[in-house]
Amino acid sequence: MSSKSKRKHANKNINRQNTGGNLKKAATPALLNDKSLSPGEVTAPVILSPKELRQKQLDEKRSAQTALKEKRKLEKEKKKEEKTKNPKKKPFAWIGEMIGELKKVHWPSWSQTVKATAVVFAVVSVFAIVILGIDYVMKLLYDLLIQPTANVNSNMSSVIANLIHSIKGGK
Repeated sequence: MSSKSKRKHANKNINRQNTGGNLKKAATPALLNDKSLSPGEVTAPVILSPKELRQKQLDEKRSAQTALKEKRKLEKEKKKEEKTKNPKKKPFAWIGEMIGELKKVHWPSWSQTVKATAVVFAVVSVFAIVILGIDYVMKLLYDLLIQPTANVNSNMSSVIANLIHSIKGGK
């Protein structure tokens, strides 16, 4: 007996036991070879209605399709990684990449550009005026504190130079 015919025979026996021998009232049995069982483990077979069996088959099909999609997605990602790791070196490939990146950029409208430029000019002007004011105050402090001392020092140096000159000249 082949394994398929053994399975059919086992299913008929189970249905007879569950329905009292009337096969017409029996529910369609699920597959008896449960993959979750370990070798040598024996459990009672689960009998599913045709609707439940179809639902189980649809669920298995969907999970298989999902697994296949995930596998393909991983393969695509792996190929992309390989391309980025070992890109083919073309002399001017960067130009195409640059153009592609520039197409992704969100460029501001003309009015946004004008407003942003006006803000920049205003901020620069304010800081220029502040720095000009600080410079003017520093110049005033320099003139008040340092400049008179410089005049005294220059007068002192001229007096010392005249004194040295008169000593050397003797008269």
